[in-house]
Amino acid sequence: MSSVPDVYSVAPNIGIPGQEIAITGIYLGPSDFEASVTINSVECEIVHWSDNSITCKIPKTTSGDLVVTNKSNNVKGYGATGDGVTDDTDDIQEAADDLPL
Repeated sequence: MSSVPDVYSVAPNIGIPGQEIAITGIYLGPSDFEASVTINSVECEIVHWSDNSITCKIPKTTSGDLVVTNKSNNVKGYGATGDGVTDDTDDIQEAADDLPL
């Protein structure tokens, strides 16, 4: 039986698609072949993976929970951020639209 992934931190916890984030915890899984990271149910591109740290890229999605899933038994561990990782592209566009011409 696999242990439940336990995410301690996600940094940064806000960003734009393609930006790398660092996830630390325990029981994250021995490799990305046996586990996955999703944000708002969209899978992240993995850059580095170990059982206690993951580096991945924020996918193109809206705000949502970060989830580490053990693929072998579908055990899930949730990110340590209250609001999830956010795609702030819309916020940047809204700010640009408000600039005087």
